[in-house]
Amino acid sequence: MSPSLSRHARLFGLTLGGAVGVGGGCFYPSYSFDGEAPGAGGATSASVTTTTGSVGGGGASTVSSSVTTTTGTSGGEDCLDGVDDDDDALIDCEDPDCQAGFSCVDAIPVGWGIYGYVALAQSVPGNEPACPAEYADTAFLFGGGALIADDATCAACDCDPPAGEVCTLPDQDPAKAGIQGAFVSTQVCGAGLACTGAETIPAAWTGTCAGGSVWLGSHQAACTANPCASSNCNRSVVAGSPVVQGGSCAATGGDATIDPVGFAVSAKGCAGGKSGGGCGGTASCQANPPSGFEQKLCVAQAGDVACPGGFTVRLLLNDPALTVDDRDCTPCTCSAPSGGTCDLSVDVWSDATCTMLKVATLTGPTYCADLTNNPDVRAISATTLTPPTGSSCASVAGGGMPTGSAVAGGATTVCCLP
Repeated sequence: MSPSLSRHARLFGLTLGGAVGVGGGCFYPSYSFDGEAPGAGGATSASVTTTTGSVGGGGASTVSSSVTTTTGTSGGEDCLDGVDDDDDALIDCEDPDCQAGFSCVDAIPVGWGIYGYVALAQSVPGNEPACPAEYADTAFLFGGGALIADDATCAACDCDPPAGEVCTLPDQDPAKAGIQGAFVSTQVCGAGLACTGAETIPAAWTGTCAGGSVWLGSHQAACTANPCASSNCNRSVVAGSPVVQGGSCAATGGDATIDPVGFAVSAKGCAGGKSGGGCGGTASCQANPPSGFEQKLCVAQAGDVACPGGFTVRLLLNDPALTVDDRDCTPCTCSAPSGGTCDLSVDVWSDATCTMLKVATLTGPTYCADLTNNPDVRAISATTLTPPTGSSCASVAGGGMPTGSAVAGGATTVCCLP
């Protein structure tokens, strides 16, 4: 008789296979049961046959019925919940059902729990695997191996056309203070300069009324008798050919094209794994990393540090977002404009405001004008006939050259179990 059948028999207080007599012609019901499949778990069915009879020899009648009971076993082991799910008195990692794909690991060393235990995958950058279901959270995506940071590529330097140039008179006597814009001479044009004075002009003169030096011409007799005996002999005014001065060119080019920094290896850490029991002490049951990841679990700590005891595989990784990168190009600069030409018409005045008494006009190519009746000379002004044209600037050497470098930052030490 099976234990199951015996259990049902005790439940009903019967002897299987026959009736128990309690007086002439009187029968208790008799029962028979379907046997349980050993170890099947779940619901169990039993067929019950009942035989009854009447006192005094009446005929027996038979009634068949069915009874269902439930045992409560789960039929499987969850290896990471700390519970004996299959009722075999073995929890998680100590259960044979969990010996493939799971391992007991010691508690994470102090200071190494910033991510918990991680599954680590090293790959070619851009080919990182997805985090597995057992470790579904991306803890970090760092770089390993050599830092790749090419020099900046610099656009060629150039210069825009000049701006801000003026057409002005050259300095007739650089040895003297100020800019000697025009000489007042005791000789007529073509006879040379003698007993001269000068009207000064400001730097980058634009032709506005300039002077302040008064050269009187009132002593006509003395000038006629001895042209160099007196400064009052004003016979001509002469200037140099106009020149282009001032201005500047805006530099162009030198723009930097900088590729993002990279690393020879991409290191992805996946965390969030559950911890089971069945390991004893402070150890816990953990899922082993899947294919494509390091074979054993890893821990991490910020900085460049030594691995804790028991962790023999060490990697020094860096956070690409914390790379110090000052790669650039040197700025482009331009020389002063040169090579331009222009033309002026210069007026000579006997009044200091250049409004009433114009006594001569100087134009090219000689820029010399004789004066009539020995007038006073007090100021000059100019009108631009041909604005500055034809000038240009040159790029100064040294612009548009790569400079700076990139240095890896955000060091993190990752240590893995052997």
